[in-house]
This record gives sequence, structure tokens and C-alpha cells, in this order.
Amino acid sequence: MGGMPAVGQWVSLEVPASLVGLEGRTLSGMNFILYNGRATWDYTGESSP
Repeated sequence: MGGMPAVGQWVSLEVPASLVGLEGRTLSGMNFILYNGRATWDYTGESSP
């Protein structure tokens, strides 16, 4: 969902639900996978337009 950030820079990853076929649907869980790197997870879920 965009270019790679500079090393050590914090970014917010936002993916519209419509791009992954989830618009208007209710999820009962999510899974996050990270390969060969490091990440810090924060709030996940619905945001207001």
C-alpha cells in the first residue's frame, strides 16, 4: 500500500476493506505474519472515514 519507508521510520499501514473483499462484513479474527523482519502492532480495526 505504498513505497517502503526509510529505515527506522514509523509508518501506518492502512488497507481499505473494499480492496480485500471485506467491505460491509464482520470479522471474528485476524492473523498477522511477519517474515525476516521486525514490527510493532498497535490498534487494529475500524476507523472512521
